[in-house]
Amino acid sequence: MHQTIINRKVKLVFKILGLFSILLVYTSNQLASNVSENRTIWMTDYEQARSVAEAEDKPILIYFSGSDWCKPCIKLSEQVFEREEFRFYARENLILLKLDFPRYKRNQLSTAQADHNEALAARFNREGDFPLVLIIDKHENVIAQTGYRNGDVTNFVSYVNENLVDF
Repeated sequence: MHQTIINRKVKLVFKILGLFSILLVYTSNQLASNVSENRTIWMTDYEQARSVAEAEDKPILIYFSGSDWCKPCIKLSEQVFEREEFRFYARENLILLKLDFPRYKRNQLSTAQADHNEALAARFNREGDFPLVLIIDKHENVIAQTGYRNGDVTNFVSYVNENLVDF
């Protein structure tokens, strides 16, 4: 009889552990799903962005940023790019490519990424404007170009939509 009670307790412990495991897996999947849905996906590789743009038939928004020194870049990121409204809009309508040019040592990019960004700046941002936001089509034609636009997400999205009418 004593052995039967022990067997029941062991079975109960295994059932509880099994339920706990299922709950843990479900919760972690939900958290991962919520994080990916709430995060704006900024690519950093131009060729990858072009491939995705081609596959999804979307324009590419290229953002030249000085993320740790350029005050208008920081404001643009805070007022537009980090907002949920923009994230939602971008997921549905754009492929995002961020080309950053940080100055502080703690924020330095890898040599390969810095070279990649410099090559694209020589091609698309010869004047060295910061911030510079370009929208290009899958054939690399510039559809729109802007810098910091005083305003909010609604104004920025309206600007993008006006320029994508014929896309």
